[in-house]
Amino acid sequence: MYQPMAVRPDSAGNLWVAESSNRALKFVFGQDYHIAGTITNNGATLGAVTVTLSGAASTSTVTALDGTYLFGGLVNGSYTVTPALSGYNFTPAYRAVTVNGTGVPGTDFSVAAAAAVSDPAYAQGGPNGYAEPARGYPAVIKLQAPALSGHVSVKIYTARNARLVRKLETDVTAGTAADLNWDCRDSDGKIVGSGIYVALIKGAGYDEKIRIGVLK
Repeated sequence: MYQPMAVRPDSAGNLWVAESSNRALKFVFGQDYHIAGTITNNGATLGAVTVTLSGAASTSTVTALDGTYLFGGLVNGSYTVTPALSGYNFTPAYRAVTVNGTGVPGTDFSVAAAAAVSDPAYAQGGPNGYAEPARGYPAVIKLQAPALSGHVSVKIYTARNARLVRKLETDVTAGTAADLNWDCRDSDGKIVGSGIYVALIKGAGYDEKIRIGVLK
């Protein structure tokens, strides 16, 4: 700066400095934003839930007694918010959130009805039970308790004509639950149409067939 004469903020939070040379300098301060939400269990708030943030920033927090959580000081970018608490399944399993010039409140979750312990695998979708790719709800294939450690393959077919849509693979550890996400895209990367799909799960002690509902 050369001989600054006056300093004034404007309504947007920028700072203007006037110089004796009739030049004005504008200082723009960085903006930060937040992602916030509430977790509920049958209408009641749920505290002590660990919520993890990944993507443009990585951190975690725990919900307060009123079920709320907040990630502050965020920059524009893409994030994933994932809740976790032993003994609970969440709907949706995670949320993809884009911050673009404003905060994102209302990133809420609810506790889903847990599958029966006897169910070795099942699919979890959005709030209505279906995967909804347009709303950011993938199909989450829950592998509850693998009998063996090893490789698991999941082949997804159309229920109507048994056409192979996609093959997914993962490695699991015996006795440790694992999730396998299907983004509702086929092997060519295109989002599939609405309907019921059948997933055949094999490997690591699995030989299961489950149904997945998709709303495009």
